[in-house]
Amino acid sequence: MLRNFLTLFSCLFFLTVTGTARAASMQLAAPIGVLIDAESGAVLFDQKAHERINPGELTCLMTLYTALKLSEGKTQDATASVPVNYEDTQRSQSSRRIYLVSGTFVPLQTLLQSIAVVGAEDSSLAVARFLSGSYEAFVRDMNRLARDIGMTDSSFTFPIASQNQTSSAYDLALLANQIRIEFPEVFAWFSQSEFSFSGHTQKNCNLSLWKSPSINGVMASTSNLNVISSWLRQENEKTIPRSLISVVLKGKNREKTIDESFNLLRQGWLNYETIKLFDDNTTIARLDVLKGNRDKLDVGFSRAVWVTVPHKLLIARGTGGFSTRVVYMHPLVAPIKKGEKIGTLQVAFEQKPIASFPLYARHDIGQGGYISRLIDAVRLKTTENYSSGHETRNK
Repeated sequence: MLRNFLTLFSCLFFLTVTGTARAASMQLAAPIGVLIDAESGAVLFDQKAHERINPGELTCLMTLYTALKLSEGKTQDATASVPVNYEDTQRSQSSRRIYLVSGTFVPLQTLLQSIAVVGAEDSSLAVARFLSGSYEAFVRDMNRLARDIGMTDSSFTFPIASQNQTSSAYDLALLANQIRIEFPEVFAWFSQSEFSFSGHTQKNCNLSLWKSPSINGVMASTSNLNVISSWLRQENEKTIPRSLISVVLKGKNREKTIDESFNLLRQGWLNYETIKLFDDNTTIARLDVLKGNRDKLDVGFSRAVWVTVPHKLLIARGTGGFSTRVVYMHPLVAPIKKGEKIGTLQVAFEQKPIASFPLYARHDIGQGGYISRLIDAVRLKTTENYSSGHETRNK
């Protein structure tokens, strides 16, 4: 029972919004697609979203994220000039390149930007070798980081398009959103319509950029049959910004694929509302603790909690439809470290589960004195060990 519970809150997860949430107009001719709300993580549309396919040219998105993580906080890397190797210029024969010249040095930031805007494969290879020492070592970093952010459908064998690689629409949406959260200044690069290098200018090949000024391109294959797009809209400073991410894969023609990607984003904007339930650094509950130098533990999370519900339901019921439940293994026993996972906050709307978030200890609790521990040991023997404790509250 304990093992099953621990797997329940090993990571933050979200449920697909059901019922009237999936609008009739959210249909897809392409075989694979997904739409998520970037703030809450809620899956608003799912059509074979976890089916594993070769990501092809979209592999560069994982290469970009890996490079950003490897150079994060390293001043020498952020300002470095990358030596271009002959193999970097020859390993890819794709048109997605900025035509680097062997023996030259190019600023790392320039190479990263070229990956974000035009998916430059020669830049991807130069960056991979520079940051990890070899392509093989970089691939190990790619797979490690993919696991860290929950990309369970993905496995990479090379920093650019190659055989025997797998990913899914959901994993690619998750990856795009992770870049948005961790590197917002880089995410803004996806909106650039062109990139210039060494006297040459190339256009961003993601045609969804030209569908609406609210769309960030993210990344697309050269054919635009595989498209990742993001919708970011804030009409004025008083409105809550909405951010949505769509992934459409294996489209039949580029115009149809771009239209379907745009339609998913538009319907997500029209048919759903995203609500902030709790602010940053909120304590959700105070739980009893045995054998500690304190008898109460504050649990909560550092980031704000957002949830997404159908617009019609929210209009009909209002925020009174929300309820939350704290689930944890009772009794808690010291010592407990700050940041330790304690349980989950389960969120429901109209008694239907819509999301679940891990709860963490907000402070340390050390062991209590000998007498208090002895008393609590007796209490433990008379308590049903590892029962599921909970609290329920309406929001």
